Amino acid sequence: VNRMIAWFGAKATHLVYSLMLFAALAMQPFGMTLALAVYCRFVETELRLGLRNPVMMLITNDFTKPVRARVRAWTTGLLIPTATLLASGMLAVFVKFDLNQSLNWTGIGMGAVYLVCVFKMGSHFLGGKK
Repeated sequence: VNRMIAWFGAKATHLVYSLMLFAALAMQPFGMTLALAVYCRFVETELRLGLRNPVMMLITNDFTKPVRARVRAWTTGLLIPTATLLASGMLAVFVKFDLNQSLNWTGIGMGAVYLVCVFKMGSHFLGGKK
């Protein structure tokens, strides 16, 4: 992770992770294969913990100290719990009404929204080579 950030910067590294996440979501409607399951597991577990989390900390640390505390509080205290609750509710609705195919396309849509947000965040990220 350190070398990747040194070579490409935190913003580009975060973008690579985001594109890999979107690719995992975009392949879902075409059927779950063993290779896709391994790739999704790799992106969700290994890359999220080993790549995205450190990069997000670097991006967060680029804010001034007073804003940094608010960003962490906003993310940890409101954004993540709200997103988890919303996703749980959506999954419950999809399961209850047997909307399996809609779930795949909704995942792609959510991945696209995430990708747009990453691009938008990156355009406001000021830190050095990042």
